[in-house]
Amino acid sequence: MPGDKANYPELKITVQGDGTVAAEVPGEEQHDGKIDDNPLLRETLAAFRDWLNQGKLQIERESDLVLLGKLLYQLLFPPTSGVLVKELVFRTLKESRAAKTRMCVQLAFHEAQADLAGLPWEFLYDSASSSFFATNIDLVLTRFVACNGKRMAVGSNEPPLRLLIVVSKPSDLKSVAAEDVIKAIQSFANDNPGRIVLDDPLINRNFLEVQARLEDKDNQPHLMHFIGHGRYNKAKRQGELALLQMDSTQADWVDQIRFKRLFTDSGCNPRLLFLQLCEGAVVEEAELIASFEGLAPTIVSAGIQAVVAMQFPIKNVHAGKISTKFYDELAKGKSVGEAVQAARRMVLTYNPLASGTPVLYMYGYDGPIVSAPAAPPRPSADRTPTNPSGGGPDSPDVARPSAEPPAPTAAPPRPVPNAGSPIARDKLLDAGARKIESMNLEAKEVMSLNHSMYISIGSELEGKSLLEMKQVLAQRCRDESDPELRDVLQEMSAAAERLM
Repeated sequence: MPGDKANYPELKITVQGDGTVAAEVPGEEQHDGKIDDNPLLRETLAAFRDWLNQGKLQIERESDLVLLGKLLYQLLFPPTSGVLVKELVFRTLKESRAAKTRMCVQLAFHEAQADLAGLPWEFLYDSASSSFFATNIDLVLTRFVACNGKRMAVGSNEPPLRLLIVVSKPSDLKSVAAEDVIKAIQSFANDNPGRIVLDDPLINRNFLEVQARLEDKDNQPHLMHFIGHGRYNKAKRQGELALLQMDSTQADWVDQIRFKRLFTDSGCNPRLLFLQLCEGAVVEEAELIASFEGLAPTIVSAGIQAVVAMQFPIKNVHAGKISTKFYDELAKGKSVGEAVQAARRMVLTYNPLASGTPVLYMYGYDGPIVSAPAAPPRPSADRTPTNPSGGGPDSPDVARPSAEPPAPTAAPPRPVPNAGSPIARDKLLDAGARKIESMNLEAKEVMSLNHSMYISIGSELEGKSLLEMKQVLAQRCRDESDPELRDVLQEMSAAAERLM
């Protein structure tokens, strides 16, 4: 059930209307920061944003994005100001890493800073940890949306989790190839029977038809996934999504106020809305989602506690991977923020640009939407043995309990540390990824090593204790003939040793 406390500590970084930067953690605030006013820096970042938005930026290596991340860092934390803000931010992050505690970093922008809010902050790079904020294993990066009312946790529902896909492909707009994404989500639902209920997709419907579906009280979705076209209407200063017209297959551009009414008028409040602009979707000069004045903040104000939005058009193959990983993590009981962060990390292996595309907008505290699967029951130690011959308890083949007290037994083995810990596994994979990044290899070699690490080694570590992970890595080191992969395995082994 929803609560009024955060699952883990929060660090809020706010850009005020006058460009002042403030940082806040419980019990401490600093306000001496100031956005860098270097016009060349801003123009460069705006160019990066436009190239990303138009699909003109081709980057195959994660290291190539570091420049963009460092420029964003310089804009937010310029060397000439914000000594106290930077000290608070990075002291907090360092303490969080030392305590092995996940930290939620919230970025907030005053409405007067809409242009800054439209920059791709999900590529913000932290040199101290040599990682992007959006993929760092110790962080959850969100965009904070200020709303009226009390902050609540995203909330938790008992399974099954009902999911509704809405696909809109008006005839007068470019085609949106949603089939691969739908298949990916269907495959995920089929692999999680009893926990995920995937309703029949709504395809090419008008406003009233979508609203009628949401009014079905017995089948209102916990999750809603929209695939289609979007744009930002500069004249109206509103984001818009394309549904179908009432008596036509052409586009009905639904502005953010009307889209909000889909939920308020139907009484349907999904825990999460996923807005996805796929390959071929319409994007105007300014991004639909990354702008502060776009859809996401309005939707959050309607009572939808979290909105995941793709800030740039994304290839369907990567959208499918992100979606599948995201829902897989939710079904494990992970929080929305953890699921987004895990999806970003996963797709980083395949396409570095895609890792910064998902944006998470929230007002409430991050939390799980569905409870974690219950652990399988352990067999009772005093269960009467089954008689292979089928005899009852009086059969001579069945051992009777002794009247004598049981003989002393050896002390139970010490519990294995961090049994089945996904956080420990992710930390080891993160250490391996950093090692690969430091090796100055060609793009194909980086891709090959990342694939071997995440797919082969990662699957072997799944569900194991930290001690078992260490043993697996040690054996793989001994057996591995590729010297570069062996170096990665040794780095992961050293990371496991540090975590013990």
